[in-house]
Amino acid sequence: MNQILIFTKTPVSLDQAEIKRVANHALETFAVDNAYMEIIFVDQDEIRELNEKHRKISKATDVLSFPQKEVPVAAVRMLGSIVISEEIVLEKEERPKLFLSRR
Repeated sequence: MNQILIFTKTPVSLDQAEIKRVANHALETFAVDNAYMEIIFVDQDEIRELNEKHRKISKATDVLSFPQKEVPVAAVRMLGSIVISEEIVLEKEERPKLFLSRR
C-alpha cells in the first residue's frame, strides 16, 4: 500500500483527495507498491527560493521534485517530495484545462 502525505504551507483550494487519487493512480500505473511520497504546497516566494537553492534559477515555477535516494533495506520505498505552487498551477490552468479540480 502506498502512502501519500500532503502538507500545506499556504492555503490550498485544490481538492486534496483528488490529488492523492491521481498520485496513487500514477504509482499503480507504474506498478509501484509500498512506497511513500510527500506533496507539499508552498507559495511563489518559497518555490522561487527552492528553485534558486537547488537549481540556481531565481524564478518561481509551478512544480519541483526532490527524489529520495534509494535505501536498499527499507521496508517502505521512499520516493521523495513534490513541491507545488498552487498559485502558478492555477495560472497555468487557465490556459489548457488540467485534471485538478477545486473544492
